[in-house]
Amino acid sequence: MQNDTTSTMDLWHYDKPRPLHRLLARMFDTCLLSLIVPLLLARSLHLDFSPVLLVPALAVVVQHLVWKPLMLARYGTTFGKSLFNIKVVNANGDNLTYGEAVKRSMRVLFFGLGLYLGIIWLIAGILSENALRKRGITYWDRLGNCKVMHARISLVRFLVAVVLSMLTMSVGGMLLSPH
Repeated sequence: MQNDTTSTMDLWHYDKPRPLHRLLARMFDTCLLSLIVPLLLARSLHLDFSPVLLVPALAVVVQHLVWKPLMLARYGTTFGKSLFNIKVVNANGDNLTYGEAVKRSMRVLFFGLGLYLGIIWLIAGILSENALRKRGITYWDRLGNCKVMHARISLVRFLVAVVLSMLTMSVGGMLLSPH
């Protein structure tokens, strides 16, 4: 019988980085929280949002200042990260505080996503992925003294997560297209 002192952290491990899992999780969250939810909400309320990118742009700000930090502080994960069994914790293995999570999210937005600005976004992503592979940690996690933990993920769960990620991107793209 397993004793009650076994920590849930025993299920999680910090091993070699998994950039693909992290990228797909971020894409899922971004499409869900910055495209699908706000655009469906705007359409259901019959809001005329012109230009069409204003709603997603505002949603990106809300996502990085509110939704992701709240989820990381409360659960240590986001919707996308949970699909890939990824958890973000502080150096002690505890969930980030809301303030720590906001700082991390803003660092991701600036250093990892280049504020979603065209070629800067691409360059920031490539530099971040290279640093993650080389050092095992991203710049923003090093600054915030955060660890990204992974639990084992079965092939079936990985495939389901990939399909859901691709589906959210497709739905987000369809919602952006004019009807």
